Amino acid sequence: RLKNNFNAETLSDRGTLKSNITSDKILIGDSLVFLNYQFFAKGIDDLILFETSFDNQDSLLNYANIDGMLVLGSFSKFNLNLTNSDLSIDGLHWKLNENNSIDIDSTSIAVENFQLQNAAQMINIEGQITENPKDKILLLVDNVKLETFNKFNKGSGLSLFGSVNGNAVFSDPYDEFIFSADLNFKELIINGDSLATGNINARWIAEDQVIKTSGNFGEEFSFIGNYNPKSKIENLDVILTMNNLGLKKFEPFVKGILSDSKGDLSGSLKIKGTLAEP
Repeated sequence: RLKNNFNAETLSDRGTLKSNITSDKILIGDSLVFLNYQFFAKGIDDLILFETSFDNQDSLLNYANIDGMLVLGSFSKFNLNLTNSDLSIDGLHWKLNENNSIDIDSTSIAVENFQLQNAAQMINIEGQITENPKDKILLLVDNVKLETFNKFNKGSGLSLFGSVNGNAVFSDPYDEFIFSADLNFKELIINGDSLATGNINARWIAEDQVIKTSGNFGEEFSFIGNYNPKSKIENLDVILTMNNLGLKKFEPFVKGILSDSKGDLSGSLKIKGTLAEP
């Protein structure tokens, strides 16, 4: 849900098109707020230079300054480069590698040197996807703190702490979308309840049209199962195994069913149905 009040001005001056968009406040969902938003763009022939920013002017230091240029090759082909870009989320300052490039046309997406870094934390996207299933885009996360994303899921009641390392691979979106992921979590805490260290794996199995997934967090919690994203009914088939697992971790997922839950849960649970209605 997006709530906003934009002011826009566009003018043409000697073959140059200029556009300026501002907003005092942009509200996305229940938790994301951007104050003092500004966007300025200048277009000359097939080149568009732009600057965008927001500054919440708060003690948590939430702001962003993103500059870039867009080169239009044709209606369906363009190149995007972000330069001199940085942002701060709750005081964590992220810097984007300036030597990045994103090329998009009707049959391919190529990403080069797209890297966000905050001290020891790093998010990197690199590669190319085309109609050739051998071409891949790799998402790499290194020592990323999960609390960084609490601002984005505040409305869900889910609070995460800990760190994650791993990768996800994407290929062949134009035919049989292929996806795999290997993520390792360290010192994971969900809603103030520790789940220690563990891992989550996922693989797209084309012949079965399902994502096979599994996760293991020691003796306390593990799961294994399938998810069929192309089916609208009965697309979920997962078995959870729990041993003295704190109920508080599940509160965001069982709103309206359980509240102020306490205690531990042991046993096996089979989940079927859909993600929306398991």
